[in-house]
Amino acid sequence: MQAYEASGTNSAAGGWSGSADRGVAIPVAPRLHALWLAAWPAACLLVLGLAGLVAATLMPTGQGGDYAVIAPPWYTLPQTIALVRQAQGAIAQTGTADNIVIAHARRAGFVRALYRGGAWLVVDPLHVRGCAGFAPVSGGMR
Repeated sequence: MQAYEASGTNSAAGGWSGSADRGVAIPVAPRLHALWLAAWPAACLLVLGLAGLVAATLMPTGQGGDYAVIAPPWYTLPQTIALVRQAQGAIAQTGTADNIVIAHARRAGFVRALYRGGAWLVVDPLHVRGCAGFAPVSGGMR
């Protein structure tokens, strides 16, 4: 069943008024389709622009050699620490989530090694420290 919209209005006198093509029904679906066809390029640009902005914001800078490492959600803290150690890094801070740590390393291929080892995301730690409840690790693990 297709929805229709009348182009004129029904007057109190019983006839159609307010339109030159009195009483012609215009299908609503083709009008919505035409609206979508006109708006989809702008919607695509909006989505791509936001994705680029998020990616640029989260990209790790490596400033000071610190990186926030986000492992798969099912990883325990020992598994996450092993992931960082396997990539030849050290743990700088741990938080409330077992699968998120702040790692420290100065070697060039550290981020690539983390991804190869199974890390889901490696981001700048400034965006994670305030949200995930990180506390400094005591004892010289660095």
